[in-house]
Order: sequence, then structure tokens, then C-alpha cells
Amino acid sequence: MRLAPEGLLIRWGRLSSPKKKRIAKAELDSILARDWDGLTELMIILAQWAALHLAQNYRDFSVGCALLAFNVFGEYRIVLGGNTMNRKGGSKICAELDAFHLATGNRFDYFEKIAVIGPPQRDKESGVDSQTLPPCYVCRFMMQNSFRVPLDTLIVTATPDGKTREFNTLRSLLIRHNALETKEQSGAAVRLTAQAN
Repeated sequence: MRLAPEGLLIRWGRLSSPKKKRIAKAELDSILARDWDGLTELMIILAQWAALHLAQNYRDFSVGCALLAFNVFGEYRIVLGGNTMNRKGGSKICAELDAFHLATGNRFDYFEKIAVIGPPQRDKESGVDSQTLPPCYVCRFMMQNSFRVPLDTLIVTATPDGKTREFNTLRSLLIRHNALETKEQSGAAVRLTAQAN
């Protein structure tokens, strides 16, 4: 398996030849057909690659994200993102948001699986300690309020070496960080609004 198959990544889509894109798509089709866990392993490897090569951080805190995204035509891509924070106190872009914006900008609007690689740290908002780095409050807020990320979306988080891993659905992640009630309440509010109209 190659570390970063060119045709899988929208970021490199313009640089790949049509023949390379077909070969990479055939590899992804083969992995999807054979082994869903194999796809998880591939996404962890790609998220590690993203943390090493796409993240730009003034301190040694690189985070990478690999996102399996689908579009309305049933086409899929694995999209990569890296975190960016160029100076202390500067604005930051999370790896997950980088990947989400890249996917939606290319019309891949439905997210099936997310892999995040980064050094563990205590969550600033919920105070939850984890063995891995789960999506931050801003990323969780975006996910819980987006139709693109269903509650059963698998979110795999791992340490930079990939040895320690945690598997959550968006639902279990929100419960763990005490945010699920907001998602369910907003869903109920939308249903009530729709029924009133």
C-alpha cells in the first residue's frame, strides 16, 4: 500500500493523470468491497501523513485528519486536512475543519468516517481527558449542527504513532463531552417548526 495514493485525495486531484486516478479509485473500491476495517487503517495512515506534511503549527502540535466523503452521485473521496496556527495568539484552523471545507468546496457533502491523529490534550471546554485527541469544541459544534455528519458517523482518533486508538460515533462523542442534548433539542425544534408550518 502506498502512503498517499494520489487519486484518492482531492487536494492532489489536479496533479494526477487520469490513469493514476483510475488506479487509485480502483484501489479504494477494492478496499471498500473487501474490508471496512482496512479502510479505517488506511485513513489512520493518511491522517498521520497529513499531520506530518499538511499541518503548520508554530509549536510541536501537528494534527491530521482524513475524511471519507460522498457526494449526491455516490462518488467518494478521502480528503485530508492539517491544522494551522502560525503564531501564538493567532487564529487557528483545525485539521477537521480544513478537511470539511476542502470536501464541501468540491461538492462532497456527506461524511461517513473521520480519522484524527494528534497528541492527546485535555479538552478546554468539557474538561474531559482522553488517551487520544478528539475533535475540539468548535469541530464538535460544527458536526452536531450539520446535516453532513449523522450521529452514527464513525470518528476514529489516534495518537501520532497510531498505537493508541479510540473509536466513537458522533453520538457517543457528544455524550462524552456533554453536548448531545443540544443536538437532539435542535433536531426536535426543527421538527416542531416544520410541523407548525
